[in-house]
This record gives sequence, structure tokens and C-alpha cells, in this order.
Amino acid sequence: MHIRNGTSKILWSHHQQRRNQTRPQKTKRHGKNAKPNRKERLQTLLGMFNFLSRYIPSLSSRKKTLRDLIQEIEFEWKPHHEECFSAIKRSITDNLAFFDHSSRTVDLKVDASKHGLGAEISTNGNICDYASRALSKIEQNYSRLKKEMYTIVYGLKHFHHYIYGWKVTVTTDHRPLETILSKPLHQAPTRLQRMMIQTLPYDLEVMYSPGSDIPVADMLSRLDPPDTDFQMQRDIEAYVHAVMKTLPVRDCKLRKICQLTEHDKQLSTLQSVMQH
Repeated sequence: MHIRNGTSKILWSHHQQRRNQTRPQKTKRHGKNAKPNRKERLQTLLGMFNFLSRYIPSLSSRKKTLRDLIQEIEFEWKPHHEECFSAIKRSITDNLAFFDHSSRTVDLKVDASKHGLGAEISTNGNICDYASRALSKIEQNYSRLKKEMYTIVYGLKHFHHYIYGWKVTVTTDHRPLETILSKPLHQAPTRLQRMMIQTLPYDLEVMYSPGSDIPVADMLSRLDPPDTDFQMQRDIEAYVHAVMKTLPVRDCKLRKICQLTEHDKQLSTLQSVMQH
């Protein structure tokens, strides 16, 4: 093994990685965002573009074509709209900042919607990466508090290689989490404790901020990611274990449930299929 100190580039998996350089696969991934198919979706995107235009001046002049589409009675996506939309996406991905390792803290902004999760990571006010995923059918039934906690866990896990070992400031638009996560684990609601355990490896501080201050994470949570792994099997297993741990069933009652299950034709068949 050869070790070099202070080098500005390394060869990793047959690809040369340079310091202060964004990865091509990162920008390629964010360029896949689907075009808006209705006015409400376009308005959400424009809200994010307005926020990013403070950092990417060229966005201001390019938004007009899309803004004019909202004023029209009928929403009709035409080739010149697609061209403008593609140009804006290129501007955003081309201006992603590199992860600044000299920064003392990392900012993670997260948000959850009815159908998805969104997160962005930044250092010194410069956005380094985005992430989003759809929620499974089970996850969509979570309470808002649980969804907002889940999106914090998602952001931490997704950006683990960025933030592990760093001071992380997490921004959420759900004020109760700021209080809950500042208390000891045993004082938190039982339904959140399992998720909170997953945050223990990280040095994080949770802060509340209105949703208008985190438009990028908000927009990402409302998109429909095209290739999402719902991890349905893990969700089912986690739910079953949670029920077994928290459901107050006496031993005699549990034995009776087992006996009745063995004599139930459908449940016996299901049990046999699952075991074999």
C-alpha cells in the first residue's frame, strides 16, 4: 500500500478524482428531474429557481419563459419550454459546489411532503448535493411528526460519507422536532425513539426554520423520483418487530393467538409459505 499526503488527485475505481471537483455522476443524476406536468408543479419549481438565482445569476433571465406559462389559461408544455427547462437544469448542476473540507460545520436541510422526502447539503452557504425519494404506501401513512423525523434520518444516511465525523446543523420546518431532539432519548415519544437511535452516530444540532427558507428541500420532497427503492420488505419487518415490542399482550393471550393461528387454514398456509 502506498500513501501520499497532500495530493490533489487520486485514482479510485479507475476514475481520477480531483480536489474541489464535483462528480459527473452527481450532476447527471440531478439532470433527470422530470418536467412539470401541471401549473402547481411548475410553481414549485419556480420557487426553488427563485431561491437559487441568488447564487446563479443566469437563472433570472431564463425563468421568464416558464413564468409566462403560468399566466396562460391552458397548461401546454412546448419545445421552447423544454429547451428553457433543460438550460436551467444545466445551470444548476454545473454550479454545484464541491464539499468544502475546511468548513467547520455542514448544513443539512430536509423536508417531507405527503408522498416524498427531500434533502440538500451545503457548506459555507454553497449547495453541494441534493437527494430525494418517494415514500412507500406504508410510509405515506406516517404522521407528519414521524415523516419529518424520517426525512432527517434519510438525509443523514444518504449523505453519510459527507457528514460523518462533522458538526451537522439540520434545518427542518417542523418546530416540535427542535425540542424533541434536544432531550434525552428516553424522554422522546416511543414511536420516534427507533429513528432517533439512528441519529446517535452523528454530531447534529436541529434547528427550526419556516418552509419558505428551505425551498429546495421542499421542492425535492414534492417531486416523483423515477427510480426509488421502497425497501418494502424492511418496512414490513420493522413494523412487525415494533408491534411485537410495544403491543401489551399477556403470555396467556399470546399462546391463545398462536393456537388459533395454527388452526386457521389461511394463516397456516401463509406461515408455511413464509417459512419455506
